[in-house]
Amino acid sequence: MRREFWISAAVLLGGIILLNFTATAEVQAPREPLELLPRHIDGRDGVDRPITERVLEKLALTDYVSRTYRAPDRPAVQLYIGFYASQRTGSTYHSPLNCMPGSGWQVLESTTTALTGPGGRPVHVNEILIGKGTRRLVTLYWYQDRGRVMASEYEARLMLVWDAATRSRTDGSLVRVIVQADDDLDAARRVAREFADRLMPLLPAYLPG
Repeated sequence: MRREFWISAAVLLGGIILLNFTATAEVQAPREPLELLPRHIDGRDGVDRPITERVLEKLALTDYVSRTYRAPDRPAVQLYIGFYASQRTGSTYHSPLNCMPGSGWQVLESTTTALTGPGGRPVHVNEILIGKGTRRLVTLYWYQDRGRVMASEYEARLMLVWDAATRSRTDGSLVRVIVQADDDLDAARRVAREFADRLMPLLPAYLPG
């Protein structure tokens, strides 16, 4: 265990040095702005929910979309995608597991679930159930970085170091889908997964591979 710890620490330290001191110009892959993401997904119509200037300043995003997708007699779906064109300077995404408790939410369950990723490849994403008072929310989230869909933040950090060295790229994003659970947790999970499956094929145009 100690040997694995020091190997991991060395890799992360090397990554920090690489990201901060490499002189190679960073490659910016072409992409569409997230505001152009379709407003009709999985039979629902999306309405923007802008993030406040104070929060945007803290997040230091390059681009984002925050939208609620609704349809009559169907559960609403909240979508957030935050994109960073470069993570060399320390501007980066953070796991919802770290952010949500600070907002009063508690993580009640945490697992991963399988979805169909870009190009039809199977991928795994995080699925958590969070609660505050009587409210329950099913949340799917994943990191989509330079063509990879990853559930593990640790894996995302390692691949960031690798791609900075081999591709001169550090762009990345956090994608999050939320559905209110109400009294039917299984139905909320199904809605979140179905929406995410419809979303996945759309993302490469906005989150470049």
